[in-house]
Amino acid sequence: MYLPRRTLLCTMLWCLSTLSFGQDRLEWNDRVQRAWESVTSMRMAEAMAWSDAEKAKYPENLAPLLVDSYAELLQLFFGELRTRYPHYQDMQYKRIKRIEACRDKNPFVLFGQGLLHFHGALAAIRFDDKWNATIETRKAYLLLRENQSRYPQFGPCKVYFGVLTSMLGAVPNGYQWILHLFGLRGDIRKGNRMLTDHIEGRTQYAQVCRSETLILYPYLVSVLEGDPAKSIRFIEKGGLDLVHNHLHAFMAMNIYINNQRSEAALRIVNGIDTSRAYLPIPFWDFERGHIYLNLFRLKEAQAALTRFVSTFKGEYYIRDAYEKLSWIAWLQQDTRRAEGLRAMVLQRGTDVSDADKSATGNARSGQWPHPLLLKARLLSDGGLQSQAWETLQTADSRQFRTRAERTEYCYRMGRTLDLLGRKEEALSYYVQTIEQGNGQREYFAARAALQSGLIFEERGELTRAAASYGQCLEMSGHEYKNSLDQKAKAGLQRCKPE
Repeated sequence: MYLPRRTLLCTMLWCLSTLSFGQDRLEWNDRVQRAWESVTSMRMAEAMAWSDAEKAKYPENLAPLLVDSYAELLQLFFGELRTRYPHYQDMQYKRIKRIEACRDKNPFVLFGQGLLHFHGALAAIRFDDKWNATIETRKAYLLLRENQSRYPQFGPCKVYFGVLTSMLGAVPNGYQWILHLFGLRGDIRKGNRMLTDHIEGRTQYAQVCRSETLILYPYLVSVLEGDPAKSIRFIEKGGLDLVHNHLHAFMAMNIYINNQRSEAALRIVNGIDTSRAYLPIPFWDFERGHIYLNLFRLKEAQAALTRFVSTFKGEYYIRDAYEKLSWIAWLQQDTRRAEGLRAMVLQRGTDVSDADKSATGNARSGQWPHPLLLKARLLSDGGLQSQAWETLQTADSRQFRTRAERTEYCYRMGRTLDLLGRKEEALSYYVQTIEQGNGQREYFAARAALQSGLIFEERGELTRAAASYGQCLEMSGHEYKNSLDQKAKAGLQRCKPE
């Protein structure tokens, strides 16, 4: 059969265009799943081997782009390789454009775009790139919301859309207008339910992103639901790999540290697989030092924190680490060394995180913590409540010369009694803390209001709880405002009727 030249040319162009635009697809197969699990475990060389194997066999499969983004994000996040951030942004743009051009009709395409923007938002937050963090968060939210609407049973989308929904639900009232402006809506209960749906799901995609769900859900429960006991029960159910999955271990360790379970946190950090297969993370030394300090094992804390500030090339928690080192010297009555370490707070790192901001403010103030109150704080944070109480009982109110010290004494008494289960006595000290400390730079009054709200909420006295959370939000100019406001806003959300 003879075809006119023009017809033949059109046919050839059509075939080429079909090959060019129709070949890319996004398939989540076994190799991709293995690569993804390896990234979550922080075994980066293994992850790249699986990703490269998939690219070699099926170069048209775009799923390895998601693996590559995830691996690079974690290396940026934990290594704080600021010089690599522009390169990461450039690569993300190329990855997103390629997936946007994909004509494959399956739920992974929109999900993949949303996930890449989610990764971009996390990287921007890490490097204090507020504008791009906002833009990337909005793009991720809208793409994942659309995917959730099209494929409501697609579990992996529930994970990330759920996280965004929960986090946006904790945005303080003063910033709600930004959410409305960008078309975003938050709801803590709804967001957390999306994650539990995926954890309990039995669909064909049940294992996709399951490891991340097991990491993210306990954080959301502890911080946004205000129920750390529920979070710890979830961890102890046994579904996490705390030896071979470093992100699982990192999450669980931090939950334990933040909830006065330092002995349990220490077992985790000392039990992880530290073979060369894993990405080395200096933060393990920071966390180990934090744990030892809370257990009042000062020499071990000093060794671990010194390793951290000596090896870590990033900026986060450097100031916090130097402050902790200065505390150790201060408690050991080595004033000269304490002053030298405090000077380092202002020479290295940044004050992006709340902990680093607090360290910076303390260093600039020239004021040192009262040794007795500092010891009580550390013992209480480590879970040694009886020892903390005994330490506070030795105090003479006349030895606290400043208003800040007297306020802290009331707060430490209240917090220790709270953790000992003596809630009514704790509330009376929290009231005194708020009366004395409102308007101070120190966080004690705001934290006392937050803890009061948690006690009232636990009792089911939601009106009183909401009033306490509101009181916390109204306080300004104090340390840890961002994190305390987030918890207070989450508390207010929980106090609203379903």
